[in-house]
Amino acid sequence: MLERDPYKPVQADFRLAPNGLVMLGQSCHQVLLDGLFCIERPGPAFNMMKDRRLYWRVLAENGVPIPVSDMDLLTCWSISTARQVASRIGYPVRVWPLQRDSKAPEGWLADDESGLAELFDQPDLRDRTVIIEPEPKGQRLDMIFSGDRLLYSILEGKAIEADPGIEELAGRIAQTINTGLLLLRFSVNEAELDDPPRFLVTHMDPAPPLRSLLAGDDKRRREILECFLDWIFPPGTPCRVPVIAVTGTNGKTTTSTMISRIAQATARHVGMAQTGGVRFDGVLQEFGDLSGIWGHCRVFENREVDMAVLETARGGLAKYGFAFDRCDVAVCTNVTADHLGQYGIETVEQMAALKRSVLERADKAVVLNGDDPRCVEMLPFLSDKIIYLSTFKDSPVQLRSRTQTGVNVVNVEEVHGKDWIVLHEQDGTLPVISVDAIPASFKGKARQNISNAMHAVAAARAAGLDINEINHALSEFEMSFAIMPGRLNVHDNGKFKVIMDYAHNAEGMRQLVRFTDQFPCKGRKNLSFGVSVQASESSALQVAATAAGHFDQFVCAPLSILREPEKNLPDILKQGLIAEGVSTESIYVARDFHEAVYYPISQCQQGDLLVLTTGRLSHAQAWQKILAT
Repeated sequence: MLERDPYKPVQADFRLAPNGLVMLGQSCHQVLLDGLFCIERPGPAFNMMKDRRLYWRVLAENGVPIPVSDMDLLTCWSISTARQVASRIGYPVRVWPLQRDSKAPEGWLADDESGLAELFDQPDLRDRTVIIEPEPKGQRLDMIFSGDRLLYSILEGKAIEADPGIEELAGRIAQTINTGLLLLRFSVNEAELDDPPRFLVTHMDPAPPLRSLLAGDDKRRREILECFLDWIFPPGTPCRVPVIAVTGTNGKTTTSTMISRIAQATARHVGMAQTGGVRFDGVLQEFGDLSGIWGHCRVFENREVDMAVLETARGGLAKYGFAFDRCDVAVCTNVTADHLGQYGIETVEQMAALKRSVLERADKAVVLNGDDPRCVEMLPFLSDKIIYLSTFKDSPVQLRSRTQTGVNVVNVEEVHGKDWIVLHEQDGTLPVISVDAIPASFKGKARQNISNAMHAVAAARAAGLDINEINHALSEFEMSFAIMPGRLNVHDNGKFKVIMDYAHNAEGMRQLVRFTDQFPCKGRKNLSFGVSVQASESSALQVAATAAGHFDQFVCAPLSILREPEKNLPDILKQGLIAEGVSTESIYVARDFHEAVYYPISQCQQGDLLVLTTGRLSHAQAWQKILAT
């Protein structure tokens, strides 16, 4: 539905079904419906619904028997003209709005002059142009078509086999109108006389109200709607784009960006939604945390997109659910205790089950971190899918033995004296790319990005992307601010170096310090860090404990630039550092985001390394301050 969250009501001069604008299909395959009318294939029906007289003109031109030959003589603008027309053609009469009205799909019946006057006293008919038509006296025969295919014939509420002559005529009308659904209403006389005609076409509706027409017959209504869908998307016609969904606690954004870059290298038009916003072919279109249903809908509504890469975060899932019922490939990078206590997720097991729900939607394959026990525990629930497991710890034989599966494996192993990412599939082994050839790996020092690259390789391979393009895209993937804002961005101003990262939980900090411990530095290593405003006290203490012992100076800071957390997280971080043996003289508590950036920069000396963690909303401002040093 395009007029409910995350969308806004659509205003237009003419709407068939207010609050009924629907998009079927994804991205480049999308089709828009207004109620049960296909906007993409309007044919002559659209103009007819804006002016009922056009129905009768088209029918008359095709020799179809209709109630009155000149409908202009039945057009009324006031009660006085309506009385004149009704008196001339005789009661009872049916009053139709000139422009189709979803509130009156059957018009209004007036049995006599007083009934007509009552109708015109209603607000719906004041100052409106209407058509007064004679109420047919024969039996009512409704015929419903999809395109030129007859779906159903109903005579006075009962399904029948229609008269061949009527069916032939109705088929010609339906072929002329050619719309997804068409109601043709006939008045049928019992007399087998040609004069007057034994049947008349009395009504036509290219967006019939099936609920009232087939009240109580849900089975028939479902069959008709299935035929309607077949008209929109004939069998074999694609309605979905390939979708790769990426979930997990850490590495989702980098992994999804790598996959997107690989897909772009294969000439795909990629829509990507993630915590940093929505991008189309790598160009940022909308900033914000769009790793849930809002961002996914933005991708699916873009007509140029022919492949979707969707970071799928637990918060959006728990609060709003899914924007897709199926995906082609799903990735889970890891599962940790981060964000427990939110949206009813109280345990790591519940968190794993939530993330597993993403993988269960995969049609082709799933990619899991084979070194993460929570990911491995998902395997029994995914036995019907092709599995790729990444690993640093085991050989393919060991991992298959440990998991008791015949999974595909992606790992790092030595090839010609260098570490390579290697795919081990059922039909053979395929070296993909040297670790050193991936700029984002920092010559193998950024182990987290090697892991992300392994997941991206497996997902791209499972999605059918070319192995040479996988190699090419990863060989150009660097952690620049333009590509990966706030993720291992490095700046060297000639005096000291700054690394800006998003590490906001214990696992992220563990990966960061593993990297910075290997990073060359002639002076001191200083850290300015914080945690999410939603972090629990225990989570903050774990982050502090992970950072302690790896830096010379610490600045404990708030990550948010918009609001203060309910708890004083910087002081909690300080307590965590002291508990790990860090001296108070080595700790400074910054009270806002600006101080968290300016103060540690001001303390840097020749040869120092400053590591700065920032929040999603503060990446850009922090980077500008860093570049100004």
